[in-house]
Amino acid sequence: MADITPDKNVEGKAPHDSPADGNPVMMGGRAESTSPAAVADGDASYLFVSPEGALVVAGHDGTNPQLITTDASGNLIAVLANEGVDGAAHGASQIGLRVLGTDGSNDQHIIVDGNGRLQITGAMAHGAAVLGNPVLIGLSATQDEPAVVDDGDAVRAWADLFGRQVVLLGHSDPEPPVNVNATTSGNTTVIAAPGAGVSLHICKASIHNSDNSVVTARFEDGTGGTIRWRAELASSGGGSLIDFGSRGWKLTANTLLNVNLSGAGNVEINITDYYIAA
Repeated sequence: MADITPDKNVEGKAPHDSPADGNPVMMGGRAESTSPAAVADGDASYLFVSPEGALVVAGHDGTNPQLITTDASGNLIAVLANEGVDGAAHGASQIGLRVLGTDGSNDQHIIVDGNGRLQITGAMAHGAAVLGNPVLIGLSATQDEPAVVDDGDAVRAWADLFGRQVVLLGHSDPEPPVNVNATTSGNTTVIAAPGAGVSLHICKASIHNSDNSVVTARFEDGTGGTIRWRAELASSGGGSLIDFGSRGWKLTANTLLNVNLSGAGNVEINITDYYIAA
């Protein structure tokens, strides 16, 4: 029977950062300056610590001993791995954790940079056949438009329910459509100047003449400004659809959109897609 006399009680009396007096329960090791001798399979062994008291671990083949130690606050200190996955040394700011395959072979490194961020790379280059388990990009599949987020927020890439990425052309937040009826010869403001530092970007519009006379209409960058579009509109229904592309026609900053008619008429102008931006 084990001797459990009072002077041999097992008890823990030493909290962290206090003197190790009494009989605290502590895990001990044998301090040596060189690696201990090998033992036979199944034999008892002891923890190997450095003369300074740091736990010493070795590679899976018994080589490359490293120290596991802590700082003054008890935080575990990681040491630099001595070689990279490809045999090259890691950079000074990289910390590596060496891991083995399930069969003990194909040792690799898990690497974090100097800010503690895990470094992940895909196994396949662009255009290469997808073999093994490359790191692929995932999308969020939904049949509904994603909810609006705040400026600067992180977002998920959007796919339909078949996994096809959804990409919408044009501005993500267009202005409401504008409808103006121009009846007099000369200038009519279609959209007012948007304010200092920003411009109107006109993407799509339509124009129709319901007067019984032919009218020539032109869109201008400000009153009397650069003519961007012009057409002769036939009487009693002549018109045109206008498309300046998904990026639109950018007017001069803080400048109104003007339409100029060659004569009095009844011309309906619909700006169906435009936005305001710098």
